[in-house]
Amino acid sequence: MSDERASRLAALRSRVNEQLAAAEDAEEEMEEMVDIEEIVVRTSKGSGSRIQRIKHRRDIAAETSFTRTVAMWCIIAGSILGLVTGALLLSGNPSDILSSSLFDSPEHSSVSGHALKAESGEAVEGVRITLMSGDGKTELFTTTTDSHGFYRFENVKVDLMVMIAEKDGYITIERIFSPDLGGEDPLTMKPGEGIVEEGSADEILESNLEGVVALTSAIAVLTLLFALVGFIAAAEVHRGMKYRRTQYLCGIALFSRGLIFFGPLLILFGMALLAIAKEQFLDQNIE
Repeated sequence: MSDERASRLAALRSRVNEQLAAAEDAEEEMEEMVDIEEIVVRTSKGSGSRIQRIKHRRDIAAETSFTRTVAMWCIIAGSILGLVTGALLLSGNPSDILSSSLFDSPEHSSVSGHALKAESGEAVEGVRITLMSGDGKTELFTTTTDSHGFYRFENVKVDLMVMIAEKDGYITIERIFSPDLGGEDPLTMKPGEGIVEEGSADEILESNLEGVVALTSAIAVLTLLFALVGFIAAAEVHRGMKYRRTQYLCGIALFSRGLIFFGPLLILFGMALLAIAKEQFLDQNIE
């Protein structure tokens, strides 16, 4: 009789061990899924009671809602517009870009500089500085250098013009230039007579175009990079794992400037939808 009882107990232990092993395997599989709820199973045995917690996980992040889907496609559309804008900047005609609103320059500026002796670099006082129109026919402003050889004109229209620097005993300088916010190169005054010409309209235009091409290329590359960040943000929306990281990436993607404001507007709309669907992200459901 004791042998039969021992056999039953051994069989019972075997079944219990198998169930425990199966439970452990199931729990390991649950660990790979997303934790959104916890089921508390209360069991009691005899006079005592105990609480056994079993974590039940479900991958709700994979269940993309309609709101998140719309947000994802808005971000993708805004990023595509950013790619288009970057491509247009890279392939655009510099002359057209220079005249576009992207490179609007102030209509008026100040013009300042110094008149210095060619040999010693000392300041030359009393040099008469005259600003003429680009065709050299209209006198616009006139002043003289102070004891430090300094001169300055205010509220000068940003346009091609001629600067004439003259003083008895020195060679007259006629410089073709366009007002620069950074100031003008020093006027090098040489003893003697006559006129020396500096600069040309073609050189100024070429210099401006070179600067525009360099600046446009840099902006285009950054625009493309920010647009690519937008695609990464869209992928994060689809995954639904980290809400804050997704919104940060979307914020960076705003700088892609798709068609000036259409692209950022779409991305902003997507960010607003993400705020509505915030609770569908994993990190917002973990307690």
